[in-house]
Amino acid sequence: MQLRAGLRVVRRAPDEVQLGTDSRWAVRVRGLTPEQADRLVRTGDRPLDPWLPASLIDDLATAGVLRPSRRRPPRVPPAAAPDAYAYALTRAADDGTDVLRARARATVAVTGLGRTGLALVSALATAGVGALELADDSPVRPSDVGTGASPAHVGRPRAETAAEVLHALAPHVRLRTPGRAVPDVAVTVSADVADPGTALGLLTAGVPHLPVVLREADALVGPFVQPGAPGLPCLRCLDLHQARADPAWPVVLAQLAHRERPDRTGVPAALATVAAGLAAAEVLTRLDGGTPRTAGGRYEIALPAVEPRVRRWAAHPDCGCAALVP
Repeated sequence: MQLRAGLRVVRRAPDEVQLGTDSRWAVRVRGLTPEQADRLVRTGDRPLDPWLPASLIDDLATAGVLRPSRRRPPRVPPAAAPDAYAYALTRAADDGTDVLRARARATVAVTGLGRTGLALVSALATAGVGALELADDSPVRPSDVGTGASPAHVGRPRAETAAEVLHALAPHVRLRTPGRAVPDVAVTVSADVADPGTALGLLTAGVPHLPVVLREADALVGPFVQPGAPGLPCLRCLDLHQARADPAWPVVLAQLAHRERPDRTGVPAALATVAAGLAAAEVLTRLDGGTPRTAGGRYEIALPAVEPRVRRWAAHPDCGCAALVP
């Protein structure tokens, strides 16, 4: 047996060592000889069996900080190593290669490549997602600079800029033409409101999707729509809930959905970064086989604190979204 990859190992006392720093799995090993403590701190990726008592190895295995020994450590791309090690610890896997393999096979489509969208695709690429579809023909604006786009990109198409940034950042990522195949997940990044027509198209095509909406001084991430999932709302469900509380909402929605955002506006850097990070986490959770936190809700992130909170909704009885899924 050997220690889980990525665990921090520190000395606490001459006869005591701490394995891990995250309170979910950190353990203290007491009663060691000074030589055993030294070797445990220096062990790295080497087997523990020859020099620790069998009873202690059993206790460490029960605590979840050990994995079976390998003759050769798995090959992990350097940029994705943090994901492999950290996600392996959270998933109780023996290493993170299963996570990376699943991500490498996946395709994620992202529409809207301003400051937030560019930060999102950069995060997905470095986390090991194998293929990305980039859609946004609008030009890079001065307010887009800061999450990968530079002043030299201003005026160039956003999708072209995003492709250039990704090629330099993660040359392994395959860039696919939108519409050629069905992505595993689609993300739409838009100003003020999510476009109802786009959401309906993704729903009827059976594509899991996540809207990210950037408003005047806050951002909304979610709901993560899983077509056909019973009881979980789609974007239209939320609009119906809001229309019940505000009868004028359909009129407001129609205006916001078809209005071009002025060039002088943009997304504050901190808000764009937090929204992109949360959206990336939701997508990766889905690709890794988990349930996104915004399935049935959405993050609301408001300035100046930029502290996410989650609001939840049920599927609206008048929507009928489940019947639209093929």
